[in-house]
Amino acid sequence: SRGALDLGSGALGQKKIEQLVREGVARSAADVFDLTDERDASLGRLAALDGWAATSAAKLLDAAEARAARPVALPDFIYALGAPRIGKATAKRVAAVAGSWPRLRSMLDDADDRLRGELAEARGVGSAALEGLLELEAAELAAADRLAARLRVEAT
Repeated sequence: SRGALDLGSGALGQKKIEQLVREGVARSAADVFDLTDERDASLGRLAALDGWAATSAAKLLDAAEARAARPVALPDFIYALGAPRIGKATAKRVAAVAGSWPRLRSMLDDADDRLRGELAEARGVGSAALEGLLELEAAELAAADRLAARLRVEAT
């Protein structure tokens, strides 16, 4: 997620992310937040992984719960999607035009041609960035929807 949804305090480094994916524990950022739903079972599952212990498992779940309790700025959420040609500055401009995740999501589903036109014409966004957003695959967008449902994504 490009660090935009960082859990902080070293709760989940790149090697641990790769391990969670390899072991089938998490395929997306939303999956990490889902682990908090069944905390006891997740603690056991994580602690059983090579290189993990009860303390590191609890640290990850605590960090996910703490992150979910704080609002996420819409530009950070857009940047975290990892869309091609969407850097931090462009994500801010996209957020300013879209105004909300549901509205941007509607545009990505081809339901909002007006917003699509606004983004293509917006200073600092343009057609290349719009194409980057449209390159996001259905699975990536579904994971983003799940993540948005877990977090408070707010316009800035």
